[in-house]
Amino acid sequence: MARGNKMKLLTLLPLLLLSSISHAKDTVSAYPFVSHLYANYTSKNSALFDFSDSGADTIFTPDLLKLIRMDQEYANGEVGFINEDPFCSCQDRDGLKIDKITITKSDSISNAKIQIKFPSETKIIYLRLKKIKGKWLVDDAIDSTSLPGLYKYLSESLAGVKRDTTKK
Repeated sequence: MARGNKMKLLTLLPLLLLSSISHAKDTVSAYPFVSHLYANYTSKNSALFDFSDSGADTIFTPDLLKLIRMDQEYANGEVGFINEDPFCSCQDRDGLKIDKITITKSDSISNAKIQIKFPSETKIIYLRLKKIKGKWLVDDAIDSTSLPGLYKYLSESLAGVKRDTTKK
C-alpha cells in the first residue's frame, strides 16, 4: 500500500470508529424502549395496551398515531380495523413469554424483532422504530405471518372508508 493511501486510511479510521460506536449506541438505546414496551405483556396484573391512552404519543410516531386515532374515530366505539394487539398479534396474552428481542439499525431507523412464545405457538413481531426528538417511537408493527404491517393496513383500510363515506 502506498504511503499516501496509508495516511488516508489512518485519517479515516477514527471517523469509521465513531460511526460504528454511534450505530451501536442507537441500537442499544432502542433496546430499553422495546423492553419497557413489552414489560407489561409478561405481568398478569397489567392490562393490554390501550390505544386510547393519552400516553400513546410516547409509544407511536405521529403518523402511525394519526392512523390509530382515525381508526378509533371511524369505529365509533365499536371494534375498528385494529382487532388485536399488534405488539403481540393477540387478543389474549395467556401464557405469553418474550423469548428474544433483537435490535438492528439502518440509517435513522431501528428494527426490533421480538420472538414471542405462547403455549401453542411462537410468533415473530417486527417493529420499525424511528427516533424523533431523541426518543424511539414505533412507526410500524408487522406480524411475520400477516404482512404488510399495521401502517399500510390502516392506511389502505381507512382510505377505503373515506371513499365510502364520500360516496353517500
